[in-house]
Amino acid sequence: MSTPGPAERSDHDGLRQRVAELEDQLRAAAAVDHERARELKTLEEQAHLLDLAHDTIMVRRLDGVILYWNKGAERMYGLTREEAVGRTSHEILATEFPVPLTQIERALIESGHWEGELRHSGPRGQVTVDSRWALRRDARGEPEAVLEINNDMTARKEAEAERNAGRKTSFALRRSSSPSSPRRSFPSPMRWW
Repeated sequence: MSTPGPAERSDHDGLRQRVAELEDQLRAAAAVDHERARELKTLEEQAHLLDLAHDTIMVRRLDGVILYWNKGAERMYGLTREEAVGRTSHEILATEFPVPLTQIERALIESGHWEGELRHSGPRGQVTVDSRWALRRDARGEPEAVLEINNDMTARKEAEAERNAGRKTSFALRRSSSPSSPRRSFPSPMRWW
């Protein structure tokens, strides 16, 4: 067997160097894959935690298209994640706003958040919610998505309405029996003995 010449040694050295570079690239890719897997696991754990919340939590694009819908939203509105994601939130919930939506969106863009009372309708009926919106911006500072958290306050609003109705009735009764109210003349009771 003959000794490799300078040209063959150069080819072998070049090949070894290329193999070493490819091995480095594979190690780097494996590290990136490991990091992505770790990040994915973290995201899955966070999504699971969001599903434990009683409140509805949704993430939507600026045009209202739903990107994330938690279990709380499924319970409150009666729509599964599969039914909601990819659809426009204000359309599927028939949202009633306290002011025009454009005004709310302008406040959201300017301040980064908005809070208010909304009425939603879904398969489970109508609900009144205390709604909190937070704007997420991308790396360039451009508006990217909205995190919306809704707390069902339907029962509280109904109890409040009943309390107010009771107060009005009580006030009307007190007013009609006060000394300053006009007295009505009623005939004296008849005695039959």
